[in-house]
Amino acid sequence: MEGQWTWGREFQHLEPKRQEYRNFRARCTDPDAFHTLFDSELIHLDLLLEGVAAPRPEILSLLRHEPSALPVQVARQVENYRSGLDLVRSIAPEPFALSWPEFLQNLHGRIAAGLDARAGHFRQEILAPLAPAHEPVEPGSVSRAIENMALWVSAPSFTDLHPVQRMTLIFARLFEIAPFSTHNLQTVKLGASLYLFHEGFPAPLLGPEHHELFFQALNRAFQFVTQDLVSLFTQAVERGLDQSIAILKQENLKL
Repeated sequence: MEGQWTWGREFQHLEPKRQEYRNFRARCTDPDAFHTLFDSELIHLDLLLEGVAAPRPEILSLLRHEPSALPVQVARQVENYRSGLDLVRSIAPEPFALSWPEFLQNLHGRIAAGLDARAGHFRQEILAPLAPAHEPVEPGSVSRAIENMALWVSAPSFTDLHPVQRMTLIFARLFEIAPFSTHNLQTVKLGASLYLFHEGFPAPLLGPEHHELFFQALNRAFQFVTQDLVSLFTQAVERGLDQSIAILKQENLKL
């Protein structure tokens, strides 16, 4: 039911850019080249969010299967993240019959492959709080908490929300649950982007200048105050649109 969400003033400016992005995507003759260029920026920024410095040119070389100076461990993270992106994009056209526990386990299995011995499995240990207001779910309750989240994700009151709102609420709840021992931030951010992709938006781009605001807003979301996080993701989605449009306008993509 694309386009049937309830618009708020804070989202209205996104629609012309979303339509421009979709129009350019429809005319692009080399979508793989577009994804490679966009993903190099997305992966660069999302790894920075976790304190991993990977220069974008080196990420781009790796994604193009060219020589790259990235350390082996960092290169593995880049390749895993790209694999996770591929999974989410493959599901995005029809996400409604999704089993969220299975989806998240499959996604984490890709993102943490070769980096975590329990890749693809929910954590079995108590996790330290990830923010001052964070109270992680008990290990034995992780799967049930995700299933409960899936119930309200499918409710009409939720599907009527703008995709950025949906993404934000899913992100906050999943990060609060913290399903895995490692790589929760990458897994949750990608998984929560599913409905953005479905509605024709690219992934949000969070720059390093917004890291402090992001974690402050996330902490407030754990206290049921989500507007700051919604606003931050709205800006990040707009940056994703701007970056995507700029890439798609390049002559080498033969528009």
